[in-house]
Amino acid sequence: MINRAGGLTAQAYPEGIRFVRVQDGVGRVNINLPRALSDKNSSHNVILQPEDSIFVPEYQPTVKVLGAVNAPGSLLWRRGANLDYYISGAGGLAANADGGHVSVRYANGDARTRTRWLFVSSKPTPGPGSEVFVPVKPPGEKTSVVALLGGIAQILTSVVTILVVTRR
Repeated sequence: MINRAGGLTAQAYPEGIRFVRVQDGVGRVNINLPRALSDKNSSHNVILQPEDSIFVPEYQPTVKVLGAVNAPGSLLWRRGANLDYYISGAGGLAANADGGHVSVRYANGDARTRTRWLFVSSKPTPGPGSEVFVPVKPPGEKTSVVALLGGIAQILTSVVTILVVTRR
């Protein structure tokens, strides 16, 4: 269909394609448009149904950073830059930020969330036209590590004091 329509313009961003199938409530379908255009036998060349919609956005060389950061806004996309680069460029995490659940919504509508578990983490890499969202920590969800260590130190000090006094 795209070839029949005259192909893509120079400003088009094929990686940002949004293909939506209304029939049977399917919704958004991930299509690799560059692969579909280069290989006519690719599984990404789908047969169109009535009410399907295809939107190919204009290339946006920016990454928008929103949510619990100190200076929300857009930064120029940089090849190879990771999630932390964009968060840092937006002034870093705010005091109430939930840095463990940062999500990236790509130009094509796909979304990935940073996950951390013990010493393992995965960080989605933003692409052109992406949005990075840093959520706010839910109130009272976690105990501060510093506060916890301070409480343990107070208990240990009390125990040592009691042992010294009882041995005299």
